[in-house]
Amino acid sequence: MTAHSEDFIRLANEARSRIREIPPQQAKELIENGALLLDVREKDEFDQHHLPEAKHLSRGVLENEAHHGVPYKY
Repeated sequence: MTAHSEDFIRLANEARSRIREIPPQQAKELIENGALLLDVREKDEFDQHHLPEAKHLSRGVLENEAHHGVPYKY
């Protein structure tokens, strides 16, 4: 297991505090009703495995590219 720096842990915890997690069944229902599922992992990780409904958009370009084809941003 990789040990992370205190700064990394602080930043990760701050980000986690702004993320709303939902159960898999709710995610499935949202997708079935038209929600867009973005997989923000690196391309090689996405290529290895991803959910069939997922669209790939690497985290590193998310802010710059999300406006293309994402009509509603919550």
